[in-house]
Amino acid sequence: MSDDVKPTENKETQYAESGGAPSRECENITPGATELSPWARALWVGVSGDVTIETPRGETVLFTAVAAGTILPTWASKVTGATTASNIVAFYG
Repeated sequence: MSDDVKPTENKETQYAESGGAPSRECENITPGATELSPWARALWVGVSGDVTIETPRGETVLFTAVAAGTILPTWASKVTGATTASNIVAFYG
């Protein structure tokens, strides 16, 4: 490594700037029960099925036949009651 290139000291900042940061918080959610605040940045699906979300822009999006163990890397403000998948975990910033 050259002397003029030094590794980043703050790993949290390094990850956040790269966009590949791990989530800082997560929670189990019940579809249709609550708004996700702050918005979830990804969802993990534990039991397969359809996942219907509302985006921060207010659009409704359906993900069909999501397999168990899938991470959906999408911003979501709500997982709607139309969702048939279960054991869903929301990941936050």
